[in-house]
Amino acid sequence: MPPASTTTTQVPTLVGGAASADAAAAPPPPCAPPPMVDAARFLSAEARARRPTSLKTLYKYAARPGMRVLAGGLPHPSTFAVRGLRGGTRLPDFDRGSGSQLPPGLPRELVLAEADTARLLQYGGGAGQPELVDAVRASVMGAGVPGRRPAYAERAPEAWEVVVSCGNTAALEQCFRCFLDSGDGLLVVAMDAEGLIPGALAGAIARFRSRHPGRACRVLYTVPTGQNPTGAVMGADRRAELLQACRELDLLVVEDDPYSYLMMPVAGETATASAVAAKGAGAQQQSPFPGIMGLPPTLQALDTDGRVVHLFTFSKILGPGFRCGFVSGYAPLVAAITLAGEAAVQTASGLSQGLAARFLASVGVAGLDAYARELQAEYAARRDAFVDAAREFLSVPGAGGLPLADFVVPEAGMFVWLRVNLPPTSPPDAMDRLFELLVERNVLLVPGRYFDSAWHASRVEQPRGGSSFLQALAAPDAPYLRASFSLAGRDEMRDALRELGATLAELWSGGDVKEAAARVAATAGVVVAEEEGDEGWVVVQAGDAPGTTLGPSFSLGC
Repeated sequence: MPPASTTTTQVPTLVGGAASADAAAAPPPPCAPPPMVDAARFLSAEARARRPTSLKTLYKYAARPGMRVLAGGLPHPSTFAVRGLRGGTRLPDFDRGSGSQLPPGLPRELVLAEADTARLLQYGGGAGQPELVDAVRASVMGAGVPGRRPAYAERAPEAWEVVVSCGNTAALEQCFRCFLDSGDGLLVVAMDAEGLIPGALAGAIARFRSRHPGRACRVLYTVPTGQNPTGAVMGADRRAELLQACRELDLLVVEDDPYSYLMMPVAGETATASAVAAKGAGAQQQSPFPGIMGLPPTLQALDTDGRVVHLFTFSKILGPGFRCGFVSGYAPLVAAITLAGEAAVQTASGLSQGLAARFLASVGVAGLDAYARELQAEYAARRDAFVDAAREFLSVPGAGGLPLADFVVPEAGMFVWLRVNLPPTSPPDAMDRLFELLVERNVLLVPGRYFDSAWHASRVEQPRGGSSFLQALAAPDAPYLRASFSLAGRDEMRDALRELGATLAELWSGGDVKEAAARVAATAGVVVAEEEGDEGWVVVQAGDAPGTTLGPSFSLGC
């Protein structure tokens, strides 16, 4: 895998389909808006065959005032277990770490009356509760929020649609069902520190089409902001370049956007607004955090012909247990996704939709902007605490004088992508041994190979006569780890990174953990106090800080 400082794991993917798509539409006349894409060309066989559920087509009549409904198998609301709902919020009690002024009147409670729960707990349509769709259109995707709505929505509002989803995992599965056919291939495209490389995309498509005449790649999947696992953020120029490449290659784009509200100033600029202003117009100048008004433009905002489907989730804003988000994009494409959702889950939880709608309506655009800045301040503080500890404990010289691990400070999301500097003499299973040793010492990180598509393919039995080239690509020992700074406390993060540094030093030196702990601590300026336990455990103390258990003393030499 490439160095973390320049190139990252190859997660963004393209998928080839069976229908030919090499012939692009003729370019529009100068200054004229481009024609909208032919949505039917991108639909899978499953999506083309799917028809609306007959019973659900009656919903539009059931909503008519005075209609006596004898058609549906709907439970009577008097039998519902929940009658009304009241929940406190943390909105008025923010730590105000963002340095911004919170708007007055933020609600201390979200209240759903008995009439609300009677409606929300009933069966609903696949597009979601109308009040949530309206709230999303007015706030998250509001006309006054820069960089959210697609360009074509201004000239043709009816062409842009928003529907509720059960979060981005479910929405992505529905997109794949709508746009991919069984047996379609998978291409992995190279990334750098700014995310997916448009030139690499064009090269990969050209090679695929030359080797597989008559087959086409139809869909690009990407996470432009806070890419998982690397935290990479595409700049505005890269976004425009990527979308232009997709137009030229005639690709549909599925834009996964779970982390944009966790956008943070780059390290060292937390106290100024310069980084935010450089990222997008409309940034809040009194705060270094972008809120929702200073975020980079989505790919959807740059979309002129309806080829971008945007997935957004409330998991990082309201809580992942809500299982609620939305899909927005060109209406014919969104209609196909809606039908797929109805067949799979019908719709998101009514209570989740009702609470999300009440939240968005209560805070408005100004309140949501302030709320996002507070989230960004919290996550930036957590990231900075992680980075400080990582620099202290992982910059210790290891093999060949290199630091024990390198990393790039993320600008969005929840993760830091670590590259372990393995010595040339490392055995093939060095990362496996590192992972096992860390688990023994109560430190859990995600092995980098879990994000390697070739490694996953190598674990799946290939059909008889199928190609084994993916197994050959699977690196036996990818020297990467993904660490999260979102959940652990600051002391936990520091302790875990101290443990990681000591364990790496032990593995690379062939010494035991006590010696490694002393060397790491001495290099980092930490005072070491040894306390022998029943199993030879070592405690490291930094000043007056509580002791940190490093684990039983045994070694694995390389």
